[in-house]
Amino acid sequence: HNMEAYDSISLYDSLFGETLQQLTAGNPASLHYLFTRLQNQGVTIATSSDGYLRIYSWDGQTGGTAHNANNIYQYKVDDKVYSTLTIVDGGPGDCYSAIYLFKTGNQTYYFAASQAVIATLRLHAALEILQLEGTQLQNNVPLIHTASGMTGTLGFDYTLTSERDADFHFDPATSTISFPVVLEDGRVTNRKISYVFNGKYFERKNN
Repeated sequence: HNMEAYDSISLYDSLFGETLQQLTAGNPASLHYLFTRLQNQGVTIATSSDGYLRIYSWDGQTGGTAHNANNIYQYKVDDKVYSTLTIVDGGPGDCYSAIYLFKTGNQTYYFAASQAVIATLRLHAALEILQLEGTQLQNNVPLIHTASGMTGTLGFDYTLTSERDADFHFDPATSTISFPVVLEDGRVTNRKISYVFNGKYFERKNN
């Protein structure tokens, strides 16, 4: 009932983020609530398939051409729900579109795919590895081996000119992270870069 009433509150109320953070922290059922009206107003909600992590993103409308998406990270540990609010002030912020689940051994990781508007028709796509440790949500968990060392994030800039998919994808069947090759001018190609899990970390596959 509380959530239904909240679902109709205007997105641009100055207290929106704090109110949603309080609601999502204090109400475990909100982890699975659809929030249909909020989604219709521009809140993007990404939920992991195991139901333990959800990220709410919305445009704070204050970043100029670099939109500052704000985020709430909501997660569950031992039947208790936690919720943290991140307000991005004056710079680009990430809008999370998907959370992929990756399990290896007794470890569970969450791959959060996002987009940020950094200028007119210019976007940044990213994938960040998150993990629940104790009652904390750890971000940027270093599970990817790149030329410059171990990292917990991958990302690239691109220009919004084509219909080609510029998102990160994860295939659980092959434990492969993939994303497109982007030309220097920002154009997205149909070629892919892949990182495959070798039992310890993700390493780039030579195509």
